[in-house]
Amino acid sequence: IIQKVLIQNIGRSKKKLKLNEEKQYIPRNKSRIMFLKFKKNKIAIIGLVIISILIFTGIFADFIAPQSYREQNLPLKNQSPSSNFWFGTDEFGRCIFSRIVYGARISLKVAIISTGISVLIGIIIGSISAYYGGFLDQILVVLMDVMWAFPTILLSLVIVAIIGASLNSVIIAIALSYWVQYARLIRGQILSLKNELYIEVTRSLGANDSTILWKHLLPNAIIPVVVAATLGMGSAIVLEATF
Repeated sequence: IIQKVLIQNIGRSKKKLKLNEEKQYIPRNKSRIMFLKFKKNKIAIIGLVIISILIFTGIFADFIAPQSYREQNLPLKNQSPSSNFWFGTDEFGRCIFSRIVYGARISLKVAIISTGISVLIGIIIGSISAYYGGFLDQILVVLMDVMWAFPTILLSLVIVAIIGASLNSVIIAIALSYWVQYARLIRGQILSLKNELYIEVTRSLGANDSTILWKHLLPNAIIPVVVAATLGMGSAIVLEATF
């Protein structure tokens, strides 16, 4: 009887130990850790669902829109919402819901491309300015200050007036108007990191400037820029609506 009791206790202890080990297990893969944190964040999941719906709507606008967004039907102007026109019609008899769906496609295109270009320009200029410093840094900082002094809307309108009115012109104008904030942000991050001990060790091991900058500094400085870029997409959509 004593032997059976001991065997049962040993078995229970092993099970408890195994459960404790599973609870204490921390995955080493960074992407896995990020995924687990993301799963626990309900607000992030809701945001992802909303963004996914908007992107899906923009991509498949041709299949989602019940009517043509261009077709005018004056006898049906200013109609209230119905089964044929979900959001009603405007003063020209066009389906408002269809125009919103197609408008989402254009807005997403402008926001993603213009923000991507401005982030790329800002990262390149800000990184070079912060890493090399000296006279080059002074020139680039003056350039940033000059660009930053102009109102964003005014600068965008001037650029569109110079290169011509089109969707591509709007994208270029927004990109050239917003890159400064990303450049200043990445510059500040790299200035705070470039004298860290791990950078000095990397430099002493013979790593060249491009390796230190793009492989060791930028990955650790990029997170605030990504956050700013997600907020900047909303600003880009608002600015695009003014043209």
